[in-house]
Amino acid sequence: AVEEGRVVGFTAMEDARLCPALGPARVHLSHTVVDPDCRRRGMAEGIKRFLIDACRDRGIRRITTNHHRDNHAIIGLSRKLGFAEYLVPPEEENDEPGHIFMERYLNAE
Repeated sequence: AVEEGRVVGFTAMEDARLCPALGPARVHLSHTVVDPDCRRRGMAEGIKRFLIDACRDRGIRRITTNHHRDNHAIIGLSRKLGFAEYLVPPEEENDEPGHIFMERYLNAE
């Protein structure tokens, strides 16, 4: 997100090009960050909606994300955008205690 010529928010995105274990039809979103002075204005939602649309356009069928359990704002936003919590399969476990994992499946809308 850019405001008055400066970056005030972003979300990192990984796909199979960066992490082959994700497979060709999955993207992982991480690190949604918005400048504290710009929060509560819909920027994080706008960024995530943009990425969801871009994923759909690219034929991505599943988007995953993870958030620290205490970050109620981003967990609530993810739920609002259609993400649901899921259990991580053992082969995907990592050393991120205290995180919940969420996913959203995309239709060919």
